[in-house]
Amino acid sequence: MKRSIMSITLMIISIFFFSSCKKDVKSIFYNGTDKFFHNDYQAALKDANKAIELAPANSVAYYHRGNIKYALKDYSGAIQDYNIESELNPNDVIIYCARGNAKKKLGDYLGALNDYNKSINVSPLFASEAYFNRGVVKDSLKDYQGAKLDYAKAKELFQDDILAYYNLGRRVYDDGKDYLKCVHYFDFAIDTNPRDDSSYFYRGKSKFELGDKTGACSDWKKAGELGITKANDLIKQYCK
Repeated sequence: MKRSIMSITLMIISIFFFSSCKKDVKSIFYNGTDKFFHNDYQAALKDANKAIELAPANSVAYYHRGNIKYALKDYSGAIQDYNIESELNPNDVIIYCARGNAKKKLGDYLGALNDYNKSINVSPLFASEAYFNRGVVKDSLKDYQGAKLDYAKAKELFQDDILAYYNLGRRVYDDGKDYLKCVHYFDFAIDTNPRDDSSYFYRGKSKFELGDKTGACSDWKKAGELGITKANDLIKQYCK
């Protein structure tokens, strides 16, 4: 769910799988991961390609390249790399949630559900993310009750971390696509702290993108009351 989880996981598996690699392969891989976590995805992709060329049987390199392709919105390419990683290392369970996310982006909701179910069953580290994203998929499939239960479970596992919810909502909002997902993240933040002005502001913007003008104006009004003056500008422009 958080990039910190991904970075820690990638660090752990890379230490294990790259322990027997030549020094130059290790150097290329670690340089690439550093570029990835600094959002230099194209440069990271070049390093990942080099690492795979030098160590084509190393499964973690495919997982890493899959993450890079996902960041570049090449979801089909990401799935291909996750599949290769799974073939090379059938016992690796970390790819399920990542592959489910990519399938969800492509509208393969049943495939995504299957991967999220596997992730929940075998990979506790990513269970909170898997529950949340499974809820998003169920929302898309109009299984609203099932989605509600999954969101509640995700919140239970993720604990009451308001800043984490807000940061996740902002990250998804800035990505510019999954506005429904943004609304749920900001819902969690506001449930935790009903005076979280920034979450009201961005939940309003997310609702506006979804066509919920009434909900957007209500959230902007609350954000303005809590001190975000730029919310008043949006109210004047859109809430007449």
